[in-house]
Amino acid sequence: KKIRKRNKAGAMRSLQSRVRYLCAILFAAVVCVCRAQPSAVPNVVADQNAPEIPNITLGPGFLVGTEQLAFRIYNGSQQNWGCLDGVYVGGDPRPGERGILASIPDGQGATPMWQLTATACNDSFPASQLVLQSCTAVCAKKYLVSLEAEQATATNLQTTTATLRWESCETPFLGRSASKASTLDIDVSVTIVGGVSTWSATIGKANAKGVCIQSFTVPDLRTLRANSSEEVVYPYMFGARSNCSASSPVFAAEQFPEVSTQHHLSDSKEQAWMPNGWERTMSYTAWTGDTAESGDRIGLYVGSHDPESRLKMMPVYCSGTADARVAGLRAIHIPNTFGDGSDADFVLPYPVVIAAFNGSWWDAAQLYRGWSLNSAVWTKRGNLSVRSDIPSWVLQAPLWVRQDSMSNRTIETINTLQRFLGEDSAITDLGVHWYSWNTEAFDTHYPIYTPKEGFAEAVSQLQQNVGGVTARVVPYTNGRLWDPAGPLPNEPASQSTCNSRNGTAYHETYGSGVRFDVMNPASVYMQDEWSTVVGTIAVKNNVSGVYSDQITCSHAEACYDDAQQTNATSWVAGTRAMLGKMATKIGPTRMLISESMNEAMLSHMDAFLSIYGWLGTIGCGTIPSWQAVYGGWTINMGDIRFPNEPKIPTAAGLTLNSTEAATFRAIAAQNFVSGNVLGWFGTTSSWANTMGLKDSDAAFVRLLAGTRARHPKFLTFGRLWRRPKWVVPPLTMPLHDYGYMEHDPTQSCPTSFVLVECWLSGDGDYALAVANHAETPMLLDVEVDLGEPGKPSRDSTIRVNQTIPALSARMISISPQTSTQV
Repeated sequence: KKIRKRNKAGAMRSLQSRVRYLCAILFAAVVCVCRAQPSAVPNVVADQNAPEIPNITLGPGFLVGTEQLAFRIYNGSQQNWGCLDGVYVGGDPRPGERGILASIPDGQGATPMWQLTATACNDSFPASQLVLQSCTAVCAKKYLVSLEAEQATATNLQTTTATLRWESCETPFLGRSASKASTLDIDVSVTIVGGVSTWSATIGKANAKGVCIQSFTVPDLRTLRANSSEEVVYPYMFGARSNCSASSPVFAAEQFPEVSTQHHLSDSKEQAWMPNGWERTMSYTAWTGDTAESGDRIGLYVGSHDPESRLKMMPVYCSGTADARVAGLRAIHIPNTFGDGSDADFVLPYPVVIAAFNGSWWDAAQLYRGWSLNSAVWTKRGNLSVRSDIPSWVLQAPLWVRQDSMSNRTIETINTLQRFLGEDSAITDLGVHWYSWNTEAFDTHYPIYTPKEGFAEAVSQLQQNVGGVTARVVPYTNGRLWDPAGPLPNEPASQSTCNSRNGTAYHETYGSGVRFDVMNPASVYMQDEWSTVVGTIAVKNNVSGVYSDQITCSHAEACYDDAQQTNATSWVAGTRAMLGKMATKIGPTRMLISESMNEAMLSHMDAFLSIYGWLGTIGCGTIPSWQAVYGGWTINMGDIRFPNEPKIPTAAGLTLNSTEAATFRAIAAQNFVSGNVLGWFGTTSSWANTMGLKDSDAAFVRLLAGTRARHPKFLTFGRLWRRPKWVVPPLTMPLHDYGYMEHDPTQSCPTSFVLVECWLSGDGDYALAVANHAETPMLLDVEVDLGEPGKPSRDSTIRVNQTIPALSARMISISPQTSTQV
C-alpha cells in the first residue's frame, strides 16, 4: 500500500499542527516494498516510499528513512548515482532541500555516502593508491537492491531497510592486466528504526585478487550545516564542542587522513589511530543545531559501535569560506590487515550508527553510553561499585600529589599533608605519584629502573597512617618505549618493535633527547618483559601500585610486521594482555594507573591520570562527555592547569597572587563537580605553606576532597546527568591555564564562580554537586531537567534557588518535589 499522502491543507498548517499530525499517522500499519531491477537506475516515486517530512523540497532522488531520520539518495544520473544529497532530522523546522546538509552557493551540497581506498598489493605504498567514492565510482551498475518501509504501530517504531549496490566498479591502474581489470562490488545496507539507523557494508573482491583494501569510510558526511548556531561534538580528552568559526579548533582540521598524501613513510607515527587517550578517547561524534522556535537543540550522532576497539579514525572538521561554511563527520574503518590480497570479501566488522536526537551534547553521549555499557568488551567488569579487582583505597582517595625527589623532607612534606587532610574525618587515603625514585635519569634506559638507595625504606615510612590518613605510593614507569642505547639487550627487543611501512621501528624523542623505539604490545616478549619489570618494582618495594606511562594516552599504531601477526585488533588486544600480566605480577592489592583516558583500556586500568582533560588549547569548548558516558565506571585523577609547579612556588613562604589563587580554586572546584579526584599537586615546597595557598584556600581544597569522600554513591559510583541551566546568569571570572604543557598564557575561559553538575546514583537519587570558589556568597539559580536521555522536557524540570556560602562545597539532593542539602 502507498503511504498516505499529506493533503495540501495539512501542509499549510502551523509547525505545531504538523507535529500533531505526524504523531497521529505513526499508528498506521502500512508496509511499502520497492525492489529495483538491477539492470537500470531506479526511478523510485517519492510518495510511494518516502517518510512524511514537512517543508521538504525533494530533488532528483529517493528517500530512505522514517519521520525521525531520513536520507535522500541522488539518482538523477548514473554518473552521480549514490551521492547522499540530503539528511533530515525530525524536529528540524527548516529542512529545505538538503535538510541538515548545507545548501552552499554553488549548489554542490551533496556528500559521498562512502569512500574507499585501496592499493595494488605488490606495489610500494602509496604509489598506487586508489580512491573510490559512492558518487563518482565508475561501475557497470549502480542500483537500489531493495527498499522496505513499515509504518509505526502502537507497539513498534517506524522501520525502513534499504540495500544499495555498486557493481563491478573499476579500479584504474590496479588491474591485473589490460584485458582483465580488477573490479570491486560494494554493498551498503541501512536499517532505520525510529530515529536510529544502523549501517553495514561489504566490499566484494571476487574479481579483485591482488588488490589490498586500505580503508572504507561510512558515513562520509562532508557538508553538514555550519551556521552560527550549529556545533560539532567530538571526544577530545574529556570532550569538546565547537562552532565552525575561523577560530574553531577544528577549522581546517585534517579531513582525509586515509588518503596517500597523509600517510607517512618515515619511522615517526603514521596516523592518529584510534583508540587513543588524546584526540579520540571514545568512538563517537555528533552535530547539533538550534530549532527556530524553542531554542532546543536537534542533533545527529555518529558512532562506530566496535566492541573490540579496532584501529580506526573519526575525523571532525570545519571548512569553507564565511558564506559557505560546512562541517564534516567521517568514520574511517580498516580491514583486518592492510596486506590482504586475497579475493575474500571485506565485511565491515561492526555496525556504524547514525542517529537523530533531541537535546545537547549530553544526549549524544547517552546514545554512546547505552551501547558501550551493554556491548563493549571494556565495560564487562561493571560499575566501580562491583569491581572487586580494584583496591578499595583507590576508590576512597579523594586527592593525589606528585613527588619528584627523595629525602627526609619528602617524608616530612607528605606527613604534614596527611595531618592537614586528616582534620576532615572523611579523608582516609592519599595518593602519592612518585617520579625520580630511580637512579636512571628521567626518560632514559626504559624499561630498566634501579631504585635509589633507601627507596623501599622511604616507602615503608610514608605508607603509615598519620593523622588518620594513609599515604599510598605509586612510582613512575613507562609502559610503551624502549631505549635501544640502554642496558636491555638488543635481542630480542629489536624483534619486538612496532614497525612502520618502511620496515623500521617507529621512534619518539622527548626532553632527554633519547631516541626511543615504540614497542609492539602484541609481542609476547614485550608483554612479559614490561610486566615483569612492573611486578618486580611493586613487590620488592611494597608500593601500593605502579604508574605505567603512555599506555592509555598515546595513539594506537599500525604495526607492519608479519612476525608478530599483527592486525587491526592486535594493538588493543596485546595491550590488554600485557596489562593483565602486570596485574597478576603486582598482586590484587595494588593498583595500575596510566596517562589520560582511553575507553579500550577501562577494564584493565584502576584509574586514569586525567591531567590533560581540560586543556585550554582547544579554546573554551571542553565538556565532560567522558564523565557523561563513563561516570561510575572509571576513576579520573589530576589536572595539569594548576598554578603551582613548575612556575610557583619554588620556596617555602612564596604565595600565589590573587589571580593565581582564584584560578587554583576554580580548577579545583571544576574537578570536584565533574566527579574527578583532585590532584597532581606538586610537593617541592613544604605543605606547611600548602603550595602557596592562603589558609582559607587550603581549607577549601580539603573541603572539596572531604565532600567527595562523603558522597561516593554520586561522585564515585554515580552517573553524570544533564547539565543544569542557569535561570539568572551567574557571575564569572577568567580561568587561565597555567599548565606547562601546551600552555597559552593569553588564553582564558569565562568560568562561573558557582560551579554545578547533576549526578544520578545507582539507586535512582539525584543530587547537585555545587562549589562556590568565590570569597563571597553567591546565588545558585538553576533549572535541572530530569527527563529521559533524548527527551528534554519542561515537564520534568525543577528549579533550585539557594545562596551558596563563600568557599564552600555541598551536595544538594533533588527530586521533582524537593531540593535539600545532604
